[in-house]
Amino acid sequence: MSKSPLLSVVFAAYSIEQVKNIADLLNGLKAQSYKNLEAVFVSDGSVEVYQKVKELIADQPLPFPVQVLLNSEEGGASAARNLGIKNCHGDIIALVDDDTIPLSTWAEELIATFKDESIIGVTGPALPLWESKDMEWFPEEFSWMWGGTSWYECKDDGIREIRNVGGMNCAFLREAFEKAGLYLPQLGPKGSQREVKFYVGLGEEVEFSLRVRKLTDNKRIVFNPRAKVYH
Repeated sequence: MSKSPLLSVVFAAYSIEQVKNIADLLNGLKAQSYKNLEAVFVSDGSVEVYQKVKELIADQPLPFPVQVLLNSEEGGASAARNLGIKNCHGDIIALVDDDTIPLSTWAEELIATFKDESIIGVTGPALPLWESKDMEWFPEEFSWMWGGTSWYECKDDGIREIRNVGGMNCAFLREAFEKAGLYLPQLGPKGSQREVKFYVGLGEEVEFSLRVRKLTDNKRIVFNPRAKVYH
């Protein structure tokens, strides 16, 4: 892998309400200190979202290539992400939710993590970005209920080995997908399920992480507390 590998950032959306969030995410990518990246967006079944995002990019040209794809076959977050992964060009493939905003050093931290050749995947903190200040009282200990990381994970700077990534903020070497395949499309949220804030039994990122470790000779998946996004 080169000293400045291409980072592919994959994200998907199914609802027209997410277009504003996608604009915020693209602005976050535009502000990255690490510049060798591409973005791959997948509209999960919505021609309207597909067209709106293409217009968004045309109106505000970005300093990196952006692919806009339409998933018109099997629906769901996993299937949409799989389509994005298939169309990536990067040596490292990051996956984020459509309502995340990466901090400016996020990509730089992801790339730096993979300097350790024993590492195959990495995840980082997802810090709550409340839509209303009325929620600022919410205890950090329970942020996992809203797609955030557990409070204690963000308190020190040490990279540590973990079982699985968090789907809202993660990256894998291309090797992971070449050896272990893609996400199982039957797992993960689909359609209106994404309106539910707490899922049970939809752990597509858990299943994929375990499969990656098994099929890459137990290469490590780690948590890097400096690879932060707002969520």
